[in-house]
Amino acid sequence: ISTGGGVILDQKNVKDLKKNGILICLWATPSVIYNRIKNEAHRPLINCKNPKKRIKELLEDRASFYAQADYTIDNSRLTLTGAVKEIIKILPNLAPL
Repeated sequence: ISTGGGVILDQKNVKDLKKNGILICLWATPSVIYNRIKNEAHRPLINCKNPKKRIKELLEDRASFYAQADYTIDNSRLTLTGAVKEIIKILPNLAPL
């Protein structure tokens, strides 16, 4: 399941997700995130005067929540295919559910 970045703010969501699988955090730097979403009008959390600063603040505020992930992949420099390959590398390490 691909969720939004805020889903982990509710501990019940984290518990439910971990009960049914693993959590993989796809991480990127604030600059990369900004460049990826700057043209998307449906991003109310960054519809502000300084969106790069807001992204940095959100990442800092959520760091402890993101740290609950079983795995973290920095996809700042990865293509979509590269990110998928990194996720696939994790799969053999998993015990059956």
